[in-house]
Parts: sequence; C-alpha cells; structure tokens
Amino acid sequence: MVTLLNYLKEKRPVGTQSTGNLPLKAVREVCAQFVDPPILDEKIGGRVYKPRSEEDVFWLFFLHMLANTGGLVAGGQARIWKLTSSGEAFLKAAAPLQLGFMLDVWWHYEDWRIAFPVSGLSEGLPPDFRKITLSRLLELKVGKPISYEQFADELVVMTRLTWPSEDQTFVDDILRSVIARLVVYPLAGFGCLECEYKTKTKYGFKSKELADMRLTQLGKGLLEVL
Repeated sequence: MVTLLNYLKEKRPVGTQSTGNLPLKAVREVCAQFVDPPILDEKIGGRVYKPRSEEDVFWLFFLHMLANTGGLVAGGQARIWKLTSSGEAFLKAAAPLQLGFMLDVWWHYEDWRIAFPVSGLSEGLPPDFRKITLSRLLELKVGKPISYEQFADELVVMTRLTWPSEDQTFVDDILRSVIARLVVYPLAGFGCLECEYKTKTKYGFKSKELADMRLTQLGKGLLEVL
C-alpha cells in the first residue's frame, strides 16, 4: 500500500476513460516496485498472457480498491489519481496502524465481491456472512492447521452460501473457491492466516492448490479487534 500511495503521489496517473483503473503503464511500474512483484506476463504452453487491465492483477487492484474505499486516494475515469489528506496521514502512520486500518476497511466497508467478480454473486452475500465468518475464525486455535476444504465446507453451511446454477455438479468446488478468494487469501495477505499448498498436476500442467491454513497470533489479535 505504501508503494502504491507513493507512486500515486509522485506520478499522479490519469484513470482510464472506461473504468477509472490505472493505465497499464502504471500497473507495470507499481508492481515492479512491490517487495514481491506479481508475475504479469505468464507463459502457458506456447502462449504468453499479458494483463489487459488493472483488474487482471488482483493484489494491485485489491490495494487500489482499499485505498479508494478508505478515502486515501481520489480519482477516477479520465481523472488524476492522487492522495487525499488521509492518504498523506496514512504514509506517516506506524505500520501496525496502517495494517489495522486496511483490515478494518476490507472487513467493514469494501465489497468483498471484488475478489470474486463472477455473476453468481451478483445478488450479494448472505445476511451476516461477515459476522458468521468472523465468529468461525475466532474459534480456530492459533497455530493449529485446519484443512482448507473442511473450513470452507463448514463456512458454506453456516452462512447458507449458495450458487445459482441449474447444474450443481461443480458447485462444491465453486463455493470453496469463493471462500478462498473472499476470506482466506485476503486474510493471508494481512498476515492473519498462514497457508500451506500442495502441488497438483492436471492435463500435464502443475499448479499449487490450497491444502491447509492456520490462524496466526497476529491474526487472532487483529480479528478480536474487529
């Protein structure tokens, strides 16, 4: 977030005409400065896939949305993205306060569906989804691994999360993916959860698959504050 805000403060890029997203030049420049830069050009088989918009680079898009929703930046369609007074204050704050602020914005104010922008969630999440999720997370033992599938399946039942599809063949997998994208991955990004992966081979291609997760001591404290 500090990297993104400093970039906007210095470069003041203009949002795209259609969505207000950062232009691709800015996307590449910001990501190149991250501590752990995401892979932007991915080769699969004999083809190279390049991002077509900021939304194709999830962690940058995630941070940009948090900054916008949290009032740290101002800008939009064909407008300059720049820092607000709150954004300037954020840069001067201690790291723990920055982290707590970002998590608070994500948990209470951001639309979680930005992490899984598929039409199946267009009607929104079930009532009390966040409240039930928080309660379940606080029941986890610090440092004790739990199967991701077990956690996801339990949370789906507890929150009454459904997927509107006539063909329910792959619904379980889809709902687990929803929990991963909306709950597990963002909280792992905040340091609340640690994840372990297993390697899976399908159609000759190897990929990492989420296997287990565990609550960190930091995560316990942050979630209790929420």
